[in-house]
Order: sequence, then C-alpha cells, then structure tokens
Amino acid sequence: MSEQEAKKAKTTQAMLEKSPKVTPEICVGNVDKAIELYKAAFGATVKFGPYRDDSGKCVHCAVKFANGAWIFLMDDYFDTESKAPESTAVKTMNLFLSFEEDKLYPAWKRALANGCTVVTELKKQHWGGHYGCLVDELGIRWSFSGLFEVDTLPESPDEEGAKEGTANDKANADKETKQ
Repeated sequence: MSEQEAKKAKTTQAMLEKSPKVTPEICVGNVDKAIELYKAAFGATVKFGPYRDDSGKCVHCAVKFANGAWIFLMDDYFDTESKAPESTAVKTMNLFLSFEEDKLYPAWKRALANGCTVVTELKKQHWGGHYGCLVDELGIRWSFSGLFEVDTLPESPDEEGAKEGTANDKANADKETKQ
C-alpha cells in the first residue's frame, strides 16, 4: 500500500468512526449543483469526492453539514435504480437537520436566502419542539427541528426572515408536488 493509499484509508476509517451508523445517500440530478447549494444554504463542506466514473458521473461524494450531519451524494444515471427527485413525481424522502437552540433560526434563514422554499413554516409545535420544512431547488425536503431542555426561542423566526420569498405553506407544497 502506497503512502497516499494508507493516508486515504486512515482518513476514511476516522470518518467512519465519527459518522452516524446510518448515512443517507441522495441521488440528485447534478452533484456539483447540489454541493454548491448545500455549501451556501446549509454551511456544508465536501469531506471527500466527488468520485466520478469514466462518463464523468459522480458515483460518490461525502458532505458534512454545519450541524455535524453527513450525507452522501450521487448523480442520477442509468447504472442504478436510484433516481433524483426531479426525475420522478414521487417524494419519498425527508431529511431532518437537528439544531442547537441558538443555531436553529439562523440556519433556517440562511437556507431561505439561498433558494429554499417553505413547505411548513418553522414554529413551535404542539409537542413542544420547533419544526419547519423546506424544499431545495433540487426537490429534496429538509426538516429543521429543535427540542430544547429550556426553550427560550420565540414562537417562530422574525416575520421578515421567515416569510421572505414565500406565499404560504399550501401554495409551496402544491408547487413542489407538481414538479
């Protein structure tokens, strides 16, 4: 094993030890577009990849979000049964991002400012936690949640940041369904 291969193996092992035991792999229409969107909207960083096949399609890319969550990305292509949300009318996935109290509303506003639209407004829910759902321009749903031991947050983000670029929950959900 070369020195470079040994370093890569050590890095991969360290990543596996720190990552959750289940990591979602998301099939998207364009991994490069997803990476740029997730960097801007969620403070994500690419940890390794994107690795490409001979045709240039991404077969694997690991991305870590600002809150510590990991996802793997792959392009939608003929060799797999996985399909990107924009290539099917069926929405079967909703990814949850959990935040510490002081980071929940700023993360929500950042995602809105970077093209995500509201499916469900972020607000305090009947179960005591804060929850809201956005959809990104690639059709991926992102739930933002926070359940705090001592809840000092207001009922919802300030109106200016929460409503920016959205009409209402139903209109946005209808729009996403038609895509």
